[in-house]
Amino acid sequence: MIITTKLRPPRLPRRRLERPHLVAQLNSYEDATLILVSALAGAGKTSLVREWLNQLDRPWAWFALDEADNDPVRFFTYWVAALQTIDDRIGYGLIEALRAPQAPDFETLLMTLINDCAAASPFVLVLDDYHLIESSALHHTLETFMDYAADGVQIVLTTRNDPPFRLGKLRGSGQLAEIRAVDLQLDPEELGTFFDSLAGLTLSRAQVEMLHARTEGWMTGVQLASLSAQGQADLDAFIQFFAGSHRFVLDYLVDEVLAQLSDEESAFLIQTALLTRLNGDLCDTLLGRSDSAHLLAELERRNLFVIPLDEERYWYRYHQLFADLLRRRLAQANHLDPRVLHQRAASWYEAHGWLEAAIDHWRRGGQDKHAARLIGEHGIGQLLQGEIGTLARWLDRLPVELQAADPWLGVLSAWTQVLQGQPQQALAVLDGLTIPRDESLVLGNRAAIRGYASAIMQDLAGAERYTREALDYLPQRDPVRAVVEFTLGGIAAFNGQVNDAVVAFQRAADLGRATGNLSIAIPALGTRASHLASQGYLERAESLYLEARDLSTRADGVLMPYATHALIGLAEVDYERNQLERCQQHLLAGMPLAERSANQEAIMNARLAMIRLHMARQEFGQALDLLDMVETILNQRRLTPGYQHQVDALRVMIWRYMDRTDEIGRWLKTHETYAHLPVN
Repeated sequence: MIITTKLRPPRLPRRRLERPHLVAQLNSYEDATLILVSALAGAGKTSLVREWLNQLDRPWAWFALDEADNDPVRFFTYWVAALQTIDDRIGYGLIEALRAPQAPDFETLLMTLINDCAAASPFVLVLDDYHLIESSALHHTLETFMDYAADGVQIVLTTRNDPPFRLGKLRGSGQLAEIRAVDLQLDPEELGTFFDSLAGLTLSRAQVEMLHARTEGWMTGVQLASLSAQGQADLDAFIQFFAGSHRFVLDYLVDEVLAQLSDEESAFLIQTALLTRLNGDLCDTLLGRSDSAHLLAELERRNLFVIPLDEERYWYRYHQLFADLLRRRLAQANHLDPRVLHQRAASWYEAHGWLEAAIDHWRRGGQDKHAARLIGEHGIGQLLQGEIGTLARWLDRLPVELQAADPWLGVLSAWTQVLQGQPQQALAVLDGLTIPRDESLVLGNRAAIRGYASAIMQDLAGAERYTREALDYLPQRDPVRAVVEFTLGGIAAFNGQVNDAVVAFQRAADLGRATGNLSIAIPALGTRASHLASQGYLERAESLYLEARDLSTRADGVLMPYATHALIGLAEVDYERNQLERCQQHLLAGMPLAERSANQEAIMNARLAMIRLHMARQEFGQALDLLDMVETILNQRRLTPGYQHQVDALRVMIWRYMDRTDEIGRWLKTHETYAHLPVN
């Protein structure tokens, strides 16, 4: 589920201090690839960028980051969703690919995104609160994106600390523009304007200079000072007392702000501060009241650090620093038990389907067993949607003893390990589990994981033994069964057992379709059709490819990325029938979908089919160029040996057609596998 408010910038207050000189400065950075707005919390970074966007004549997108976005699947999902607010063709089909059960190939996804963005430029993408991203892999991903971004693609980061990018290189090449804390500081004139126009308090020149010295132009400090100054009989004394480090000043000001509120308003703010997002219904559940929506709207109207997150003003959040201090007050309130509030919040989130928040609040409420229950109920669903990193993070936060006591949680942990390419770690987790004999679902998943891990480690005998054991345990309509059947089909095909492979792939297709697992159903149908075509049953193969194409077509007629298996297959059938125009049409439709699917085998099959089409048309130069590209990919990725054999055979065939026998001879001498073959 995508939280749409993460893709919308916060609303600007109706009454605010405008910063035209900073907006002009940002406008002058049009040629920069990266604009870094880096300063301490509360300096006005987000507000400035939001004001700049209001007058921008280029398309822009917004991505509000939080800690959960360190999961690469979640990060890519929201990144693509944000860019699609500019042009829905950017990353078309990538979100579906990210939800597939197999771990995504993020490098391929990134290259697709770079190409799509080049076609949609110029535009601006804002990543707000980038300091919350701690993943070195995501830092590298974004830096790679900027390295290859087309002219006109501009990234804006708001952050409390500099990202670990090669900023020196970017500065040297003129690709980096910076707005720093010193730029964001209010000067004395702006501070005086703020108090006069927005706070309704006219300060003398001496008072302005004194307050500026105390706050050092820090935007949030000035805002809080203006609130606390309301009703002060002696402004000189107030400003004179306004001193100390920011932390102590802010503590004092919050006390002053809260002191001006009614007891009911203060209690509301303190007790709801544990929520990262608020709405009326959620707060009503938390506090046992019925007017929270009205109170939130009133607090926002009075500029009490309540920020609306949508146009309808349904969701809100507190200013981050304000929330931090309110939470400190909550922890200090002896008459309040934050755990009870967390438990109420967890119940609300669970009832409304917000799994991430529900699990987090159950944990914070001291109810790890409820968090574990939710993870157990929804873990497989997360895997089938491609949310492997999210599930791994949930499990990592559970107490070790709770995981050890629940074999199902151990199985889910092993799934995350094996799907992230760590088969030995997955097997180690499984070896530590004690599973009762009557727990057939758990036993079936354990066997499925062992089969999957064995296949990765090229132990085909073990893979077949464990996958067949999994089928004995798993219920007939269990979604994991489709994955097991597909694995069995691959084993049979590798062993040359074509009929067994076809039967297994058909079972995988049927199960995938019945359980809504199209990421397995479509490739399974396509693989079965491919085997039929290789045996000369072109009509039967075509029928299955058409079935797969129809199954992967949305109600609005748009093809899902999985359709690449069907379209490339139809192109192969056309090729065998010498219908080269139809072959080209299917290839041109299927190749972009293959790129978006991030499925390396689909991409390879599409390119090899295009090479054969070039050869059939005697376009040998184009065939060789594409073949070189394919071989480069093979050198970078670990795919089955059959692909290298196909590439080698096609290369020699092309040279033979071009009468380049000398080149064939030199090539054979450097490839020991084929050295015994005669050139002719």
